[in-house]
Amino acid sequence: MLAKTARKFAAKITVGKDGSDIDARSVLGLLTMGARRGSLLRLRAEGSDAEEAVAALERLILDKFGEE
Repeated sequence: MLAKTARKFAAKITVGKDGSDIDARSVLGLLTMGARRGSLLRLRAEGSDAEEAVAALERLILDKFGEE
């Protein structure tokens, strides 16, 4: 869901964990990141719609990906 949401934006979006930054559009990259519930993640976006992209991804994460 995170990669699908990231693909809606033109901005370059990365997700960081433990010093590694992964392209938010990469499902494989996100899976191999090893983020678990409670992991501290850093979202970064650069581009014309960067603020909207980060806000949408933040909502997705805070809403627990709609699973609860």
